[in-house]
Amino acid sequence: MKTVISIVLCVIISVSFSCQKADAPIEPIDFACDKMVKIARQSFGNLEMVISYENGKIARVTRADGKGLTENYSYQSDTVLVITRNFSDGSVGNIFKTSLNKKGYIVKLVQDGSAGYTNTFTYDTDGFLKTASYAYVNDPKLNSSSAYTYANGNLMQIKNVTGNVLNYTVDYTYYEDKLNKADLIGNQNQPDMYGRISKNLIKTIKYTYADKKTELTEYTYEQNTNGFVKSLVEKFTDKDLKTTTQTNKYEYICL
Repeated sequence: MKTVISIVLCVIISVSFSCQKADAPIEPIDFACDKMVKIARQSFGNLEMVISYENGKIARVTRADGKGLTENYSYQSDTVLVITRNFSDGSVGNIFKTSLNKKGYIVKLVQDGSAGYTNTFTYDTDGFLKTASYAYVNDPKLNSSSAYTYANGNLMQIKNVTGNVLNYTVDYTYYEDKLNKADLIGNQNQPDMYGRISKNLIKTIKYTYADKKTELTEYTYEQNTNGFVKSLVEKFTDKDLKTTTQTNKYEYICL
């Protein structure tokens, strides 16, 4: 009798398991990391970028479709980095000579040549970007500088000026209930190289220009169960109140 019961139970368990597999496909495990998190792939609409790392540092940035330039990162020392943009045939497009601080943040970036420029950055004691200046070799009227203001671990405002003339102001709002786990917005395909990121996910970014016209970007997010952003929707309203939307997607690596 015990043998018959055992057989019946096995059949029931087997049937139940089979039904579960058929009706509820196994979902992939959500990304999680308790170490260093880096963005490995990010898409901006239809343009997808792949970011490769060696020893925790960016080594290469390419387009997923294989087109366009490839950025190669060559670390001469802990504080000296040369970034080379190469065409598909290996020829050089641009070379950037970059100085890093001890935390790996860019403090100076120089592009030589007639269209060259020098960008310099300073950081506060907490590692947040404090000031940025942009100087152009052959067009000084384009020179400008920016100052950054923070509150409660979040970037709140940027003011950009040329001399004493205000060019624009950028104001930020945040989702207080959503933590920011990666450098998602405006990272220039160089995440984590321009100081600490804000504590919370950005809700809106508003540009106000000298002529009082404004541009507004609004963000909504899809997060996994561990709080990492899988995708965001970027709704942009320009100076003429024309609205466009774009979806950006992200994948990560745990180093």
